[in-house]
Amino acid sequence: MRTMTILMPMQTGCAGVTRVAVSLPYVAALIDGTKYLEPDDVKPPKAATETPQRAPRAPTIRALVRHVVRAVDAEADDARLRRRQRAQALVAYGMRQTEIAEALGVSKQTVSQDLAEVASALP
Repeated sequence: MRTMTILMPMQTGCAGVTRVAVSLPYVAALIDGTKYLEPDDVKPPKAATETPQRAPRAPTIRALVRHVVRAVDAEADDARLRRRQRAQALVAYGMRQTEIAEALGVSKQTVSQDLAEVASALP
């Protein structure tokens, strides 16, 4: 059985429209070269002629190690920031550096360094 083709618009997404070739029974009187076409006159869609996209790959060991190192660094920075904020709050509460060091479980030198960093950051 002989066929002819018509290109029909089809919505592909939110605002995307593509044309799809639809086969119909052949009627010689309708073939005009613009709306109704011979099957050989229809060009393949661009996506079919392009090379296929590369399949997504799993992350490499190097990338995973880099993420772990960043996470560990972030945890250390977070712990240091929390310790500084607690020390700052305890100073505001009126405690001395030795009492703060005992409350936080760190050395007095660490507390003094943290408070010096806080003081240098103030305008």
